[in-house]
Amino acid sequence: MQKVYAGLKENWVEKADHLALRLNMDKGTVLGALSAFTQAGRVIYDINNGSYRIRELSRESLPLDELRFSNPREESANRFVLTNKVKVAVATREGKQILSGTVADGNKAYEPELVIDKDDRAVSGKCTCNFYSQNKMMQGPCEHMLALRMMVREKQKQ
Repeated sequence: MQKVYAGLKENWVEKADHLALRLNMDKGTVLGALSAFTQAGRVIYDINNGSYRIRELSRESLPLDELRFSNPREESANRFVLTNKVKVAVATREGKQILSGTVADGNKAYEPELVIDKDDRAVSGKCTCNFYSQNKMMQGPCEHMLALRMMVREKQKQ
């Protein structure tokens, strides 16, 4: 990856295919490295001419692991989805999407429900978990409700 960055730094601006050819590297490998550098804030993609540019936003790379999720509940929800712990059913009632299902968390199974309006906002929800019983929706949806929503989005991508 550093070879790609050093190569781009020589010209400061270059298209991925030209950079791959100049460095005698596979275009897919170069694109993967450029994508990682873009996410880290060290390179930007110029959509107008399809080229990549060196652009250090900070001296240190951005901490992607810390920036990926806005809170620990989102991180847990993502883990549930990635480990296939979420079963979801989708229904429509009065123009709203009703997401319901089960989320396996250790030796427990929670039964969340989330109502999404036509503007894609979570308008209500419930769950059998402790976080919901203590906070309702005052601090946002619990990790199990978030997992339902993430799972629906994953299914829509397919």
